[in-house]
Amino acid sequence: MNEVTERRNPAPLVCMTVQERLQRLRRLIQTSQHQYYVDDRSDLSDEEFDAAWEQLLEIERAHPELVTPDSPSQRIGGSPASQFSKVEHPHTLLSLTNVFSAEDLMTWRERLVPQLEPDLQESLGWVLEPKIDGLSVALEYRNGLLMRGATRGDGDVGEDVTANLRTVKQVPLRIPAVPSAGIPVPEVLTIRGEVYVRKEDFAAFNTTLAAQEDRVYANPRNFAAGSLRQLDPNESARRPLRLWVFELLDIEGGPDLPTHEARLNFLTQLGFPVACAAIHRFADSEFAALVEAADRFLDAKADLPYEVDGVVAKVDGVAAQRALGQTGRDPRWARAYKRAGEQVVTCLLEIETFVGRTGVVTPRARLEPVQVGGVVVEHATLHNFDYVASLDLREGDQVMVMRAGDVIPRVVKALPEHRTGSECPWRPPENCPSCGTVLVQQEDEVAHRCLNGKCPRQLTRAVEHFVSRGALDIRSFGVRQAELFVTQGFIAAVADVYRLPWSKIAKLKSYGERRIEGLKAGLVSAKSRPPARLLHALGIPFVGLQVAELICDAVHNLLELPHCCEDDLELIDGVGPEIAGAVTEYFNDPVRRQELHSLALSGLCMLGPERAAVSEPKEAGVAGKTFVITGKLSGFTRSEATTRLKELGAKVTGSVSGKTDYVLAGKDAGSKLAKAQKIGVSVLDEGAFLNLIGNLEAN
Repeated sequence: MNEVTERRNPAPLVCMTVQERLQRLRRLIQTSQHQYYVDDRSDLSDEEFDAAWEQLLEIERAHPELVTPDSPSQRIGGSPASQFSKVEHPHTLLSLTNVFSAEDLMTWRERLVPQLEPDLQESLGWVLEPKIDGLSVALEYRNGLLMRGATRGDGDVGEDVTANLRTVKQVPLRIPAVPSAGIPVPEVLTIRGEVYVRKEDFAAFNTTLAAQEDRVYANPRNFAAGSLRQLDPNESARRPLRLWVFELLDIEGGPDLPTHEARLNFLTQLGFPVACAAIHRFADSEFAALVEAADRFLDAKADLPYEVDGVVAKVDGVAAQRALGQTGRDPRWARAYKRAGEQVVTCLLEIETFVGRTGVVTPRARLEPVQVGGVVVEHATLHNFDYVASLDLREGDQVMVMRAGDVIPRVVKALPEHRTGSECPWRPPENCPSCGTVLVQQEDEVAHRCLNGKCPRQLTRAVEHFVSRGALDIRSFGVRQAELFVTQGFIAAVADVYRLPWSKIAKLKSYGERRIEGLKAGLVSAKSRPPARLLHALGIPFVGLQVAELICDAVHNLLELPHCCEDDLELIDGVGPEIAGAVTEYFNDPVRRQELHSLALSGLCMLGPERAAVSEPKEAGVAGKTFVITGKLSGFTRSEATTRLKELGAKVTGSVSGKTDYVLAGKDAGSKLAKAQKIGVSVLDEGAFLNLIGNLEAN
């Protein structure tokens, strides 16, 4: 007798205990919800489902002590939050590099394959899947129970939106979603998915908002993000949000799943919504067919019931993915293939020029405001002078504008058939619009540069970046201060930020004692920022914060970095030839080397605090060693173990590889322990771990 038959024949319920009735009702409702929201079918009629639901609520109201977190009744409810707490992801949620043509996709594959060992090349396969446009989230399950859900954030730290994710009907509160499925439950399972809204649901909800004279959402992506980040979970619950899962990030105590395809199949068996019908696997010899399938998918994306931001091609084998690794925050083994976005016509009012912090002078179009893809666009990139000439753009032209990759607006072409004779041909400047220096176009570049290192606009942009929130985050020092202090001659180089003439600043309008003290306090506070923040603040091409952290993890002292050659830097995991070349080229300039020393003399941190805390030489301790923690720890938490290791200069990662030095294995350690034993990584139990770090801390 199946559950539906039992529900329609309620006689057996009479002899059940309250706990047994609750368990039966929860299983019935859970199975029905999975059928309805994931499989698009239902074995129960609406009346039967409503009756079961009312029975469940009635019993839980009478016995509140029996309410469990995975009960279907717990999807909705909870008090509004004052704010979302920040949570650190156990695994970095990577972003994707974009390609915009079939040729770029083929070139990527041609460059990738030779990087693999012969055995991995022989088994190489590919997966093609849609890139649904919504809000990326990570879900963590322990022993089958949903413990936490968080937004992607910056990839390392997101916002805890567990209460709101519980209201999304497709999110299983317990796995397997169908209790009778008989699928083994992993001890730990971390997955990644996308919260989104169907086009028809989005249109209907916006219609309701408009009827209530409320502000409508510009596009489905904004709707998904705004709906999941409602402080009141009950408000999220009334939004038509959905989930699809596209990646298994971590599994302990589960089966060996050697491919991305196998992982998605396993997640499907557990009851997670996976876009199986839209996911296809190709052998390496079929890569041309993959590209054709990607083009067909993008051709038909307007007919899909949901918005997509392209299609993703991935290496299928997990071993090949690990071998290829990542560059910064982007995996080498995946690419997002996108097409040009929506195109609209508007008037090109003016071609402006701007000087960047690296000296490149870039033209930009000032447009008659127009809506493109749900966003009002007033400016668009024109890339470089040659691009403007190739399109024969004239001020006053009617032009075609699109959002490249549905993100960055750019002018595609002029419409000369609409010209009236009043349009003005544009002549590119021969001199820097900021300092007047003659612009130079180097032989291997299309860009025109101002090579004057003291160019005011160039320097202003560099200072803006240096003090910005993502870099040194110097409080009370922003764009206005950068422009003012450069214009006044107080700053002639970035290092002058820490050599400001305070007596002169005190004579400026609006700069009283209190404001100056605020600036000084911000400068002093920023001196303690980690060296990676300083390295990022210098504005070296391709060196964002993530790459800066990788470099600073490998280099003992930031003052040693100018002495590293390209080959040394390429040995750092996540740093490729382009990044290594940019860093060495930057520090080949003696002025920049002197600038770094000046900042050190001003008291900025060149040596990370974790390394400074290690008094032993690396050979005698764990500084620079890589640890992985797995299993249940009884004497302390994973977070506590991670903190103690970092204080000793070690690095803690989420997966076992050939670069792992130690695995700390607690009770019921799963696949990570097995892999460590297989490849010969040293394994520590809790006692050995405590002895190791206890001896180091004592010294």
